[in-house]
Amino acid sequence: MAPERKIALMSRRKSVHRQRGAALKSPVILRKASVVHAKIKISSLTMLPDIENLLHLQEADREIRRLNEEVAALPKRVAAIEEKLAGTRAVLEKAKTAVKADEAARRKYETAIKDLQGKISKYRDQSLEVKTNDQYKALLHEIQFAEQDIRANEDKILDLMVNAEAREKREFLQRLIHPEAGLALLEELGS
Repeated sequence: MAPERKIALMSRRKSVHRQRGAALKSPVILRKASVVHAKIKISSLTMLPDIENLLHLQEADREIRRLNEEVAALPKRVAAIEEKLAGTRAVLEKAKTAVKADEAARRKYETAIKDLQGKISKYRDQSLEVKTNDQYKALLHEIQFAEQDIRANEDKILDLMVNAEAREKREFLQRLIHPEAGLALLEELGS
């Protein structure tokens, strides 16, 4: 480009910049800009409390919604707890029935053992009075049968005791797994 032309372009650019700068600095434009800025400032100051109130209202609405959901979920939770409690009560009743049956069976076996011990004592007394060897062998045979029956009844009593211990362990574990149901039952039984 020729140097004369460069000078002409530069002078045009300078004049355009001067015109723009003068327009920006004109009092009319400055007043309009300050009025707009002042309106924004004033409206933002009056809007801040409104926005804060809206934010508080929104937070209150969220809390109300959360509480309503919690209240709506309560019947389901209560029903689930009552169902567990009913199941635990049924297990407890079943265990009580089993304990009573075991105690009755144990008393029956103990009575049978006492009866068999009485028979053995009677057979031994009779063995002193027998006159033949065959009678003596028959009484010894009866004593052996009675002793076998005693051992069988004692084994049954031991089985009952082992079963009772296993049942107690299961109940204890059940209380550990569902403590709220166990506590509710204990409170009910205590009152």
